[in-house]
Amino acid sequence: MRSLGSAARTVTEFLVLWLVSAVALVLTDLILPGVRLHPTPAGGPFDTIPAALFLALVYGLLSVTLWPLLVRAMLWVGPALLFLGVFAGDWLIMVVAVRVVPVATTERVAGVLVLALVMWVVGSGVAGAIAARRDDTYRLMLVRRNRSRLRRRGAAGGAPGAHGLVCLQID
Repeated sequence: MRSLGSAARTVTEFLVLWLVSAVALVLTDLILPGVRLHPTPAGGPFDTIPAALFLALVYGLLSVTLWPLLVRAMLWVGPALLFLGVFAGDWLIMVVAVRVVPVATTERVAGVLVLALVMWVVGSGVAGAIAARRDDTYRLMLVRRNRSRLRRRGAAGGAPGAHGLVCLQID
């Protein structure tokens, strides 16, 4: 069961990613010709923000649900093609999101491609920044690296009684 702090952190991370993605969609709408978010009937300077929020939410939900299926389908793909496979998966999710949610139109396939690229870069950057801010990320990396080193040494005839890991954190 998650603690209240962990749940609050997860909700905060979701909101940050959602809002940054919506801002990226609004900026893409302003900069890129051929991609248009539909404005609200009320008009005003921020009339495309609801469409951007809705499209970012649908894109995020589709990514959460479809991404594990795409990853399983790409398991056979070699590492050299993995980059293209990941981007193609993100592009496919964006195509579905634009078709399912009638709040944005694109004149060309290249528009959806650029939109998917923008969302991919923004999502990866925000997720990386969130992961870097967690206190346990660096510790987990050290534990995994040490575990791998101990396994290699154990397989090569290392000391059989050497078990455990001591972590010292100096703040």
